[in-house]
Amino acid sequence: MNLLLRPVTVALCALLLAVAAFAAERPPNIVLIMADDFGFECVTANGGQSYQTPHLDRLASQGMRLTNHHHCQNCAPTRSALLSGQYGARTGTYTVGSIERFNWQTRPLRPVDNVTKLSLDRDTFANQLKAAGYATAMFGKWHLGGTPDYHPSKRGFDEAIESEGRHFDFETKPKT
Repeated sequence: MNLLLRPVTVALCALLLAVAAFAAERPPNIVLIMADDFGFECVTANGGQSYQTPHLDRLASQGMRLTNHHHCQNCAPTRSALLSGQYGARTGTYTVGSIERFNWQTRPLRPVDNVTKLSLDRDTFANQLKAAGYATAMFGKWHLGGTPDYHPSKRGFDEAIESEGRHFDFETKPKT
């Protein structure tokens, strides 16, 4: 019987690794990559043949791979569950943004309200790693609160560059 790894299991595994590593001379590095629109089969190490992923393959060969984790339908609920160690539904984050992002009034049922900020009373995976002596960083989309109080730097990350999912055109020069 296949058991699904849940965010709580992932967090516990990482914490167990951290505890075991502190018994050793040097703790292991922990690199968690969460990529949107990038499936399990996209990595060559997972049997994918559509893309060449030598750097990801090297990381996979040198570390622990958690290959049976299935969670939410898109990025924000997955990130919310993973960072808080909770099941997705407990976070209240079901999608990106509020239900006002689309014309829900034309649908037969009203969607459930969506939480757009990871509650400040939730401890995060990053806080736990920081407490264990790790330096933490987060780069990329956040979608768990766009105000200063909810910024990743306030949620356990020492370094954080987040985009809230906005795309930036680096080729465009500012007009003077």
